[in-house]
Amino acid sequence: MLWALIKKDLLHLIRVKRELSTLLVMPAVLIAILGYALGGVMNPEPKPLTAQVAVIREGNVKKELEQFKKDAARSPLSPEERLWVVDKAEHFVPSDILLRKVLQGEKGKRAFAVREISPGERDSVLRDERFAGILTIPKDFDLSLWRSLFLREKSPVSLRLELNESRFLQGQWLKSAVESFREQINRSGAIYRSLELAGSKKLDPDFFAPDPTPSIRGEITTLEGRKPLSSFEYFTVGISTMFLLHTAAFTARIASEERENRALDRIALAGVPAWRFWAGKWLATFLLALIQLFTLFGYAALAFDVTWKNPASFLVVTFLLAFVAGSLAVFLMALSFRFNTSWVVEIFSTSIVVILGFLGGSFFKMNILSEWLARLGEWIPNGAALTAYLGAMQGSSPKDLIEPLTVLIGWTAAFLLAAAGFKPERGRVP
Repeated sequence: MLWALIKKDLLHLIRVKRELSTLLVMPAVLIAILGYALGGVMNPEPKPLTAQVAVIREGNVKKELEQFKKDAARSPLSPEERLWVVDKAEHFVPSDILLRKVLQGEKGKRAFAVREISPGERDSVLRDERFAGILTIPKDFDLSLWRSLFLREKSPVSLRLELNESRFLQGQWLKSAVESFREQINRSGAIYRSLELAGSKKLDPDFFAPDPTPSIRGEITTLEGRKPLSSFEYFTVGISTMFLLHTAAFTARIASEERENRALDRIALAGVPAWRFWAGKWLATFLLALIQLFTLFGYAALAFDVTWKNPASFLVVTFLLAFVAGSLAVFLMALSFRFNTSWVVEIFSTSIVVILGFLGGSFFKMNILSEWLARLGEWIPNGAALTAYLGAMQGSSPKDLIEPLTVLIGWTAAFLLAAAGFKPERGRVP
């Protein structure tokens, strides 16, 4: 007899096309629409971080080059060697290499936005938090390097770098690029002198330009090191958990209709115990919930490649959520019978479901609005299921999902206890 009651409700769903559309077709369409429409919002393309760098050039390259020519003329080099070093100095300008090839080269321009400023602008730029730092190229920087490299004169020189603490990450990029440039200059100078001793004076300016932005391979990860979910994965779970509430309302609505058309009287005359009637409604809702969830998730897997990294967690959450649906259905039935009206079910399915869907994060992540609203959403049935499902998608085990699973178990028990308090007197079919 229990199976007959369950079968009756399942066949009723097949006959009522409007309900079938609400429980299966509508959520499938919404998943597709929201997944495509809000894909850019849920998963925006990451904007590259750019370090804004202010550069102060205290020297003058032309004047320093003229001074180097005078120094070369006074050096013990032969006339041919003097012409050679002057020619190389004209084509090898360290400050230009730093700015044009390192910070503003093909790769550097993706990481740095360089703006040359005057010394008088230094204080205002230091107060501007948009800048990662100020790089000062001191007077005679190029001249000192030319003297050291070509004339073997000890001529200490240093770049000055002032970093903005509020732009720590970009500041570290800038610091790394400058240090890499400095090390490459020192290393290349040593190699040049070795070549000179060996009788070769070949010097390629590109050899002095290090790569400021090493290739970084990988993918975007969350703080826990998990791959972020796509919009289709998120809305598959969000919409499915919300429309599961309609399944509970559907069963409760059937019970109200049976009460109004006296079908329950005929069941009572047939000698059906009250517990069997309530158990039949609970089991019918439980099975309908499983059918609905597996159908929607199967559709999402085929259409949008929605998969589960932890199938065990997925099954645990699905069955617990179906338990909640069954318990919610009998609770709505009990309220409807106690107040002798079907408006309880109608208000729930038209208004309360939408509110629960909003709070539970079915339409968007609630932490966009408020952290406390997001936390509240995790304590309602569909919100807890959403949290648990997203964890299962990212590979969380049932042990890792204790909190949302406990919430689902708690709501199952709460709905059953509330239904027991509102149901008609013992021993009668309502």
